[in-house]
Amino acid sequence: MNINKELQEAKRANFYELYNNYQNYLSKKELFYVKAIKNLVIKNNFLKLSLYHAEKQISNKKFFNEIKNNSEKYAVTINNLNDINDILIIDDLIRNMGLDFTIDEVSELFSLDLNNLEDKLSNLK
Repeated sequence: MNINKELQEAKRANFYELYNNYQNYLSKKELFYVKAIKNLVIKNNFLKLSLYHAEKQISNKKFFNEIKNNSEKYAVTINNLNDINDILIIDDLIRNMGLDFTIDEVSELFSLDLNNLEDKLSNLK
């Protein structure tokens, strides 16, 4: 039995586990960034369309048809957080932005179900 060899293998295994966890963290972080940007674009699209509608530049029928026929352009899909660690990633993103957000704004920004987000946050306490 070679203690040095076993120790090196254990260190290598630990390194790979840490590396894989870090890669997973970076991948999720990027997905949340992309989701936030897409949601801001969708919100902007909806606000523009709503403004056209409010200013009577488009009819009720055109307004509702546009939303119905292009829902991906005007509506977000709300999701649940399945991994409680995702809250830590979102918290990291928000800290990097240097802004204060309400829980409602975080929910909206990242397309998260508000009740699910509140439940996950209460589980962290």
